[in-house]
Amino acid sequence: MNYAERLKPYPTEYYTPKVITDMSTKHILCTEFVDGVEIDTLKNEPQAVRDRAGALMLKLCFKELFEWKIMQTDPNPANYLYDVAKQRLNLIDFGSGRDFDDRFLDGYMNVIHGAFIENRDQVMHYSK
Repeated sequence: MNYAERLKPYPTEYYTPKVITDMSTKHILCTEFVDGVEIDTLKNEPQAVRDRAGALMLKLCFKELFEWKIMQTDPNPANYLYDVAKQRLNLIDFGSGRDFDDRFLDGYMNVIHGAFIENRDQVMHYSK
């Protein structure tokens, strides 16, 4: 299942542009234009805008890892466009992902839990 399919239940939160197949090739992906600003340019926006964008990114990260067990392999800020008017994260250039097995994800969850409870030993143990 691709990202667009996975994100259909969240239309007010995430959007992936439609692929224009007759203009795409094996080496070129052509999609519809989507509006938005790069995530790393939101520093001058009001706190509520930054909070919304950050929460959407964090939610997406956890959905990728712990629900879908995959992660986008090119997570640079230019691939996330925040549409301030729609308060939605537009995801572009999501053509490649990596699968993760339960063993890795269980360890990663323990790292997150250790950080949450401020247990440095737990974080270090599961990071290794």
